[in-house]
Amino acid sequence: MALLADDIGIIDHGVLLEEESFADLEAKSSKYVHFTVSDTNRAAEILRDIFHETQFSTQDGHNLRMDSTRVPVAKIVSAFVQQGLEVSEIATVEESLEDYFKRVTGGEGIA
Repeated sequence: MALLADDIGIIDHGVLLEEESFADLEAKSSKYVHFTVSDTNRAAEILRDIFHETQFSTQDGHNLRMDSTRVPVAKIVSAFVQQGLEVSEIATVEESLEDYFKRVTGGEGIA
């Protein structure tokens, strides 16, 4: 796709939701780290207080998405465990452009 277009628009039901350069869209749909922990509120405190990290979101009481990958995952897991959190899952996820489209539109994918 990079060879075909400089700018890409995301249209859903006839409405232009986003228009970005290919590079900007790739940056938005890049890597993130998913953690499943015993308490996301406590995990958020640890990320802010120990690592000064703000690029994350809690998805519910147990799932946390960290968009920054500047801090090694092993250090974060070690801090979580030392602070009494149970860590049951860690995954580095690389979101595709189609995954980003689905997230932005709330849709099923590119037809």
